[in-house]
Amino acid sequence: MNLRIAPEHIRFRISEAEFNTLITHGVLINSTTLGSTGHLDYSILVHPNVTSVDGQILDLTRHLCSDGMVLELSLFADGIEQLKNGIAGKDGIQEHLAFANGDLLSIGLEIDLHSKKGTSRPSATPTGSRRSACFRPTQRLASTAPATTPTAVTPCR
Repeated sequence: MNLRIAPEHIRFRISEAEFNTLITHGVLINSTTLGSTGHLDYSILVHPNVTSVDGQILDLTRHLCSDGMVLELSLFADGIEQLKNGIAGKDGIQEHLAFANGDLLSIGLEIDLHSKKGTSRPSATPTGSRRSACFRPTQRLASTAPATTPTAVTPCR
């Protein structure tokens, strides 16, 4: 699983094999170490029994802790169907989040059907084996949350 972060866009990109694992196990989890004292954990969770939230097929939550951050992408049933049936375009599926201060963020999930990446190196895990103790997403990033809401830093290790 790859994560691309740009000023107004966060994209999760997974291989076809990782998509199959995601559908089978319901979750993919990965982590990037940011030096000896920090990490960025990121995951994708499927919600096959929820068609959408506020009409969106993707949602993003975040959680800050004393030594890192967690980003969690939720994929709902309508998005799963688009990806399974090939309805999604070349760039996968996307949602656009608008914040109270006027900022916009595009979130996306893309399945790389042409790459065999992940077959010869470790990739995202379907279980919590690599999950840090920090992995407790609590704050929704969608438009209902004010952009200026402070997020408390909690100890997580």
